[in-house]
Amino acid sequence: MYFAIPVLLALFAAARQSAIPQQPPRGFGVAIGYTLGGARELDALGSVWYLDYDFRGAAIPNHRRFLLINTQANLASVPSVARADRGAWWQFGNEPNDPNQDNVSPAEYAARYHAFAATLAAADPAARIASAGIADADWRWADAFREAHRAQFGSYPRVDGWNIHNYLLDTCAGATDVAAFQARIVAFRDWMRRIGDDAKPLFLTEYGVLYGGGCCDCPPIPAADVIEFMRATTQWLCQTQAVQGWAWFAARTDSRFNGDLFRADGTFTEFGAAYSALMRTPACAEGGR
Repeated sequence: MYFAIPVLLALFAAARQSAIPQQPPRGFGVAIGYTLGGARELDALGSVWYLDYDFRGAAIPNHRRFLLINTQANLASVPSVARADRGAWWQFGNEPNDPNQDNVSPAEYAARYHAFAATLAAADPAARIASAGIADADWRWADAFREAHRAQFGSYPRVDGWNIHNYLLDTCAGATDVAAFQARIVAFRDWMRRIGDDAKPLFLTEYGVLYGGGCCDCPPIPAADVIEFMRATTQWLCQTQAVQGWAWFAARTDSRFNGDLFRADGTFTEFGAAYSALMRTPACAEGGR
């Protein structure tokens, strides 16, 4: 018993240390979709965080993972993952307001979010929760989710950070409209300020140019135009701090969309070379760290 006290104190200190929330994803990130990409691609870029649209399985070493759980997922597997990675940042769902993705109403999302938040908090009180990546940076849908949660549970949801996706998909010609891209984010930030959440981080877990690479019946968009859009939007993100962490879509999609950062052999495309170079520009030098 005499020697057990220091051991217990050490274990208690370790437990307290492990309960400290991790820093949120910051600066440059990458979306790894369709399981195309991994350590080789992330290491080539350098200090980047990532999301791979899952929370299970081993994380890629030396890169922060932004865990994602689908709104339809069985929550039974959450506690073991949460206890193994204490203080991690989670995002609940993927584009709940998109008919082609999670496709749930604000009320249904609120109910599922509430259940997930309770499960996660019970397993790891230090874990942090962000909303799903809300398509089109639609603050009105986010507001409807908050109000639906209050109507069902008597309080607004616990949201440690907000999360958006921002593609310009209304017309083929408007896919690289930098001003429209910026306006959406400014509007979302303004809404966060109105509800008292301005001090919370805002994540942009998908942005890029989907059109003009072979999908969606849009004509080709020259690579130079996509790169200019990437440069203008990313430098703006670095300079304004309107968004705390941003992830280009995607590492690789086998060219079904525009803007792939890597070829199948792991070498940079012209888009990947441009994204890597942006990390080293004066405006963004600290963004990927």
